[in-house]
Amino acid sequence: MELDDPVTIYTAGSNLVAHQFAEALLASGIESQVIEDNVPMGVLEGGQNSTSHHPRVWISSTDLERAAVVVQAFEAEVHGRQILLGNQVQVDLRAEWIDATCEKCGTVTRFAPIHQGTVENCPNCFAFMDVGVEDEFDDWNVIDVESDEDASDRAQE
Repeated sequence: MELDDPVTIYTAGSNLVAHQFAEALLASGIESQVIEDNVPMGVLEGGQNSTSHHPRVWISSTDLERAAVVVQAFEAEVHGRQILLGNQVQVDLRAEWIDATCEKCGTVTRFAPIHQGTVENCPNCFAFMDVGVEDEFDDWNVIDVESDEDASDRAQE
């Protein structure tokens, strides 16, 4: 796709955010092009990465007026700490991170809030571990054994 008289409409903090913004533009019928920041580790030869190497989203200058509305909506969404992932899952960025303990090796791992209620692999021993789920049934593997008193009471009846 070629843009007519391209202009930068948005400078993002990461490649992911730049592509999310480009998707928002596309949903509004505005063609765009993302120029990613692929400098390793954010460091250039001779010093730190400057602002000239952040990911940028470009559009045709004829779409500037329509794109301004998308920029305002996107910024409001981001600053409201709500991000739509894949247009299906809302993630609250203010939610607490979840510390989960592996039952096999005891390793404590911190997971992002989006992992609430999932089963993940322990990074230490690769066993399955529940994330953010309180154990309601601690005795799943326990077999009920009658005490001798219970058995004798039943025999007398």
